Amino acid sequence: MIEQETKTQKPEDKLNKQTEKQILATLLKNVPSNDAVPVSVPSKNRFYNLIDSAKPISLRPMTFDDERLCCQRRMLTKMY
Repeated sequence: MIEQETKTQKPEDKLNKQTEKQILATLLKNVPSNDAVPVSVPSKNRFYNLIDSAKPISLRPMTFDDERLCCQRRMLTKMY
């Protein structure tokens, strides 16, 4: 009898048993990280002002603070 109850368990019941952290981990498992990713460009970094041009360029997603800074600079440029 107990085996039948577990086999016919509703998905809602299963979710209720999971913790909030488990649910968030499941939802965010395919979201890319915010880590910087090294990138190799065809110009071999010749046209960039880097401290060490032998190291690859690294890219990362923009944060909210980055976007806000861009908007502030754009607004200052329009004002003057």
